[in-house]
Amino acid sequence: MERIEFDYTYTYDQFTVFFYGNRVFIGKKDYPIGQCCVDVMNLDESILGEIDRRVRLFIPAARKLPIEKQTAPPLLRRNG
Repeated sequence: MERIEFDYTYTYDQFTVFFYGNRVFIGKKDYPIGQCCVDVMNLDESILGEIDRRVRLFIPAARKLPIEKQTAPPLLRRNG
């Protein structure tokens, strides 16, 4: 299996998940995607509700990102 890893900075409220093929990479570990689906479905209803609430708060900001990226000034390149 080809393994792709990146160094991430982790805090209590941030993490990175990378999906590739039928695997999910969280930190330096990888899991079958099916196991992650089962684990999410087994979460308590209150936790799923909190996840849903946070996603709804995030979506408006995420929708603005492509617009902001297109209007950002170009990066200056150094020759040398």
